[in-house]
Order: sequence, then structure tokens, then C-alpha cells
Amino acid sequence: MKIIIISQYFYPERFLLNDLVKELSSRGHEVTIVTGQPNYPKGNLFPGYSNFSRWTDSYEGCKVIRVPVIPRFKGRAYQLFLNYISFIFSCIVFGLPRVLFKKTDVIFAWGTSPILQSIPAILLKIVKRKKLYLWVQDLWPETLTAVNMIHSKTILNCVALVVKFTYRWTDYILIQSPGFKHSVLKHGGDESKIHWVPNWSMAPTEVNKTNLPRPIFDKNLFNILFAGNIGKAQSIQTIIDAASILVDNQKIMIHLLGDGSEKKWAQTFVINKKINNINFLDPCPTSEVPYYVQNCQALLVTLIDDKNISNVIPSKIQTYLASGRPIIAALNGEPYKLLLNSGAALVGPAEDPVQLSKNIKILASYTDKQCKDMSEKGKQYYNEFFDRKKVITNLTQLFKEGLN
Repeated sequence: MKIIIISQYFYPERFLLNDLVKELSSRGHEVTIVTGQPNYPKGNLFPGYSNFSRWTDSYEGCKVIRVPVIPRFKGRAYQLFLNYISFIFSCIVFGLPRVLFKKTDVIFAWGTSPILQSIPAILLKIVKRKKLYLWVQDLWPETLTAVNMIHSKTILNCVALVVKFTYRWTDYILIQSPGFKHSVLKHGGDESKIHWVPNWSMAPTEVNKTNLPRPIFDKNLFNILFAGNIGKAQSIQTIIDAASILVDNQKIMIHLLGDGSEKKWAQTFVINKKINNINFLDPCPTSEVPYYVQNCQALLVTLIDDKNISNVIPSKIQTYLASGRPIIAALNGEPYKLLLNSGAALVGPAEDPVQLSKNIKILASYTDKQCKDMSEKGKQYYNEFFDRKKVITNLTQLFKEGLN
């Protein structure tokens, strides 16, 4: 099949879409990606990229068409707005004309924040009269209110209208979490268009050889790893409060690996409160994640208590399940049900540090066999529902269905 993908984000930015393109290409599909100049997450264009050059690129044998964008810079609300709008405008003006006469079977939009980036894909669908697939990774406008980014009802209503327009003109609405269905229906999506296509783990499972410096973990401690974004949605306060409850337990250490909007605040708070059982680790390449996992006895995931956030399944959960370590979680909704069903986790409610601290203590008391049993259940659950090749096979079946 010949597939055109519209996405604001793409390699060398780290997104699941890179994996999808690589696998589709390896299966013999001809993939063309229309994307922006890379600047996520730090907000500046990557070295070697420019808005005035390198408009054509390649990745895993696929053609990459790049269009100029206003970078995210420091990620303030107005800067993100300009970043989003610049991609939509630039994609329509500079990107679509370059694929307008290109033969294609499928038009695919990568629907991470903002979902508004699918607007150029809708225009391309109308002109080329092909089926449009939108893989919804984030719920708009719900996410905007959940993280307190926008409070204006007028703006939120305008966003909701655009989302409704998007769902109406999309032929296949692919959702990464079953909990997304209610929101899609609420904003005008047709139930017959909705299909569950879950994310998979991007992280490798084997430790590689490298010259990069690596931290040393104290093997006498019960080391717990939180890996990923340290932001508002992750409820870092819950982790800190749970650590405070456990502060007299000298055998437990919680490591926070990553970066995000809440990291500096969290570091300052932990220092001021003299909480000595939390350790902050610098972000690392995805290839390095297995080293940290192997040196920790459990993995931690937390989310805020918000009905919209509770519909989202964070990609780290798939990574955790595949990694072969038991999981401790404090969250609600779809991820709560998923982890409970997996048998690989001790799960408590979102923003409940007391229950989180209890689950940490319980898991720390488990025998090696009990922990291994949980780990095996996690891997089995991952292989059944989230295996990359299985998911992409199901996705290509939907592509073929749309050709008929």
C-alpha cells in the first residue's frame, strides 16, 4: 500500500510513530511522511535542521517532507499555540502541494496533542478522495482543562467545535484507550468509525553496551523506578507524600528518571522537607532504560485524579508490562482496570499517598518468587494485547478494509 502520514511530530523526535513507520516500511509499504521541523521537547530546532533548508529528508527508506514551524521555545501557552497553528498553516501551504499528485491508498493522521494537526489531513482526504485514519493519542479539549492550560470556556468551546469537525470528516477513528470512546462519541464521532488500536512499548528490553555514564544503585535497597515525564498529570505530589510516610524505612528508595514541568519544583520541595528516600535521575536515551529497570525491583506509575486523564493509558504502562518487573500504581479509570487485570501490579486510587505507601511496603515484603510471578504475568499480558507486530497487523487490516 501507498500511505501518506500527516504528523506535526516525527523522527528525530521520540514518538511511537517512528516505530510504526519503520515496521510499515519493513513490510513493503510505501510511506511518505509530511511533518514539521523537529523541536520537541526542548523547544529549539534540532541541530542540522532549519526552517530555511532540509525540507526533504528520509527515514528507514521512507520519504520525509518537512515544513517550517515556529518552535515551542519554553512551552508557554502562547508559544505552543503559535507552534500548533504554524504547523497547520505551513503544512497546508508548503506540505500538501508536494503530495497532491502523489498516488496514495491511505491517508493517516497521528493524533497526539494537538488533534488540530489533523486539519491538513482532512483537506488532503477531500482532494484525493481517500479514506482518512486518525489515531487519537490525546483527548481534546479535555486534556486542556485537566492540566489547567486553558480556563476560557469560549476557547474550549471553539476547540470542541474543531474536534467535532475532525471526527465528522474522519473515516476511521483509532483510539489508544477504550476510555476514549465516550469522549469521541460526545464530540460527534460515529460509533461505527471507532476502533481500539493500543500503543506498544518503544523501549528495548535488553541492556546494551555503552560508554555513557550510568548511576550506581545500592543493591541493599528496595529500588523503585518512576520513568518518564515529571509533569502535572503525573501527580508527583502523591509520590512525595508517600515517600514522606515511608521516610523511616531505610530500605526503600524511589528514583524519578526523566524531566518535565514539575521536576524543579519537586527537587526543591524534597530538599526543603529533607525527604531522603527520593532520588532524581537525569533523562536518558530510550536505549538506556533497560539498565535502570534491571537495577530496580519495582516500577511506579501515578496520575492525577481527573476523569479525563483517567481515560488515557500512558505509554509507560506498556513499557512497564514488557520489562519484566512488578508494578506499583496510583491511578484511576482505564489504566487502573488494565493493571488490575494484568496481575502484574499492586494498584491503588489516584492521589492516595497512604494506599501507595502501603502497596510499596507490601511489594517490598514479597519473596523473589512472588515478584517473578507478577513480572511473568505482566509480560504475558503485554504479548497478548500490546505486541507491536500484532497491533500493526491489525492496523494494516483496517487499511485494507478501507480500500474496498
